Amino acid sequence: MVRRQENLALSISVGSSLVGFALFQTPHCRTIAPVIDHDNESPGTGTPNGVRQKAGGSYWAELALALALPVLMLVFFSIEPHWLNSSIGSRLVAASKEKASAFAKVEMSKVDFEEIGRGNDPEQERLRFFLVSEGVDGRFARLHWSLWGSVALVFILSTAAFAIYCLTFQAERSHDRLIRSYRRAWKIAMGAALAELLIFVPLLTNAIYELTTEPFSRASGRLAAGSAVGGIILLVTSIRTLLRKVPLEFSEPISKEMTSDQAPKLWEAVRGAAQKLQTAPPDHIVVGMELNFYVTELTVIHDAGRTRGRTLYLSYPLLNQLSETEVLVVIGHELGHFIGDDTRITRELYPLRAKVAATLDCLTNSFTGWTCWGFLQFFNQAFGEALQAVARQRELVADRTAAALVSPDAVARTLLKVEVFSEAFIRGLKQAIHERARNPFRASCSGTVRNELLSDDAFWKGLFDRQQKHPMDSHPALSERLAALGERPSVEWARELASAPVRETAFARWFSGEEQLFESLSEQTDEKLDAIRTINWIKTADYDTEIGREVLDQCFPQQTWTTRKTDLYVKLAFLVPFTGILLAMMIYLDSSISRMILGPFFIAFLYYTLRLWKHYSGLSVTLNAGGVTYSHWTRALSFKDVEKMRAEIGSNTYTLTFHFKEPKPRFRQSRFFRSPKTSVPLDLHGLNSDSETIAKTIHRYFTRELEE
Repeated sequence: MVRRQENLALSISVGSSLVGFALFQTPHCRTIAPVIDHDNESPGTGTPNGVRQKAGGSYWAELALALALPVLMLVFFSIEPHWLNSSIGSRLVAASKEKASAFAKVEMSKVDFEEIGRGNDPEQERLRFFLVSEGVDGRFARLHWSLWGSVALVFILSTAAFAIYCLTFQAERSHDRLIRSYRRAWKIAMGAALAELLIFVPLLTNAIYELTTEPFSRASGRLAAGSAVGGIILLVTSIRTLLRKVPLEFSEPISKEMTSDQAPKLWEAVRGAAQKLQTAPPDHIVVGMELNFYVTELTVIHDAGRTRGRTLYLSYPLLNQLSETEVLVVIGHELGHFIGDDTRITRELYPLRAKVAATLDCLTNSFTGWTCWGFLQFFNQAFGEALQAVARQRELVADRTAAALVSPDAVARTLLKVEVFSEAFIRGLKQAIHERARNPFRASCSGTVRNELLSDDAFWKGLFDRQQKHPMDSHPALSERLAALGERPSVEWARELASAPVRETAFARWFSGEEQLFESLSEQTDEKLDAIRTINWIKTADYDTEIGREVLDQCFPQQTWTTRKTDLYVKLAFLVPFTGILLAMMIYLDSSISRMILGPFFIAFLYYTLRLWKHYSGLSVTLNAGGVTYSHWTRALSFKDVEKMRAEIGSNTYTLTFHFKEPKPRFRQSRFFRSPKTSVPLDLHGLNSDSETIAKTIHRYFTRELEE
């Protein structure tokens, strides 16, 4: 009977371990929506592409999440030996009279069986032999080492977090300390995360075993191996991600390099500014269509090739709005970043920060990697604030460099004009898209400033009231930058300055008669505007009208996905026999404890089998530009009723949730629940195509994004 219960316990342990690992792929939610970044920070001196910082929030919350499971594991292994000791005493007291007589001299309720197993008392020799033969001494030993492992894990993570926190104070003192502290903190964070993986997976294995086996049961190496597979895969994947090479380059579309032969006046002005500031001029100058000025030492990929070395980027639209003096202020500011060696931060930390982001992405979808993710996120956010604080300080220093080149008043006027003309350009761009107006990249923004911005009191009031939104901002607020220059501007001064006409723009001064240099850029912007206008028309087209339906059906043809039968048959081939075995064991086993353990597993597997059969029966999804039709719904879903979509991703599931603009009647038949719903889920599992591909297709139809 004992052997049968051992086999039962071992089967349950292995089964729960494997099922648990499958279920431990924690689903995470994300909003499916196009991500559009409007960054004023430069790729050379700001946050590198692909490394997204979390706006707001406290990194201490991430640390609390990282320590939650290790602390719970510590509590479990602190309590488990006492529970096991009590359970063993209860079992021996309830044992047969023949076995109890062998231990007649021992009062079981007060015995410390762990101490007996380690002791040498001759009077307890028979009890010690019984404990050893039943493997109880081994279980106490594993619990003892697991307790120390839990203590070590909590200590390692706590010490590493304290060290990282201390290093953040060093980071803001200088570039050298920032780079050195960041690298050291990353090594500490990765060491702690790897230690967490190596320690936590065995602890989890032992915890599962202790929770699912009876006191007189022996451990199984197969259980440990089965539970540790996921952790080993995750560990190997994380190391491979960490060793991945990150290219030190980024793309700058619709831009081209200006050589000294093509733009001699521009180069003369830049070299003159560099000479006055006693620094070397940039190696390359790139002019493009972004509303941005920056410097970088990363490789810049532009329309005509790529630049390597010190590169200065100038904005073509703003060159057409600002005067020569005002652009020289911007150039002086950017040269100040070179003088302060600010681009070194990007050059030396960019690969490491990209690896941090890649490692976090790798750990996102795993339960065993959850605490590692939380700890690395704590590091990422703690140093993210330090990095952006340094960036804000360096912006103020670069402003002072520009003031030394021209004057503080000129810097203040330029900062204000860049803000105003950027807003005017964006409004003009929207107007050009909707009304097919003139290409704003070649037009002056003065008309937009006079006709729209001057009368917009909210814009002018907010211009100086805007404060830093969150610690991850890489640029100080305009009011802070002007105050650092000793300027106290008023709204009236700002309006007068913005409305004053520019006699000669920097573009006219430096590129007079050389407009053909930018013909290719202008043609590309015209094509982009036409494409945006087409997309805008498609996005606003009404599917309920005949013309709208005809056009949208051509752009977004109907697609249908049906059941993938092979998945159903494979799963049923496993689930049905296993459920039958569990039922048979519940019927023929005499132990009530075994039945209590098997009962929840049988109910769970039976429920999952029935639900799986119901899900696959007649399963189909039909998609068109108007909405989605699902076989398990009572009616079709119209996209015009949906406000947003979210995706919930698990190890083998992919569920879309449509959130309505206003409550709608239920999409599933129900006799009891008929109240309107604010959302409806769509399970994509089991269809004859990849779930993620289907989700992306539905999202593309919902947002009406044309295929590239």
